[in-house]
Amino acid sequence: NAYPSLLVLSVAHIFTATNVMAGSLLKVSGHQKVTARVVACAVVMNILFNIWLIPVFGILGAALATAGVRIVNSIIHLGYAKKYTKLRLTWLSLLKKDYV
Repeated sequence: NAYPSLLVLSVAHIFTATNVMAGSLLKVSGHQKVTARVVACAVVMNILFNIWLIPVFGILGAALATAGVRIVNSIIHLGYAKKYTKLRLTWLSLLKKDYV
């Protein structure tokens, strides 16, 4: 049954949107290397979590691994975006589009 996996991935999509925005802010502010390092770490984490979770949970394990990495990646990107830019970024402001 694919429903649980799709549910997990759909929740993770909220964080993916944040990740794309924060990563783009870093890139346009001249911090491409930071973004590249964060993405490289996310790839390694995703591979390791997939190796660990897929044998145990199957397709749900793959969804959990991907969702977990997306959430962590978003938090890290948002933290670096706050550190390197003068924008007021919070989860609530991202929902309100009130970050300038």
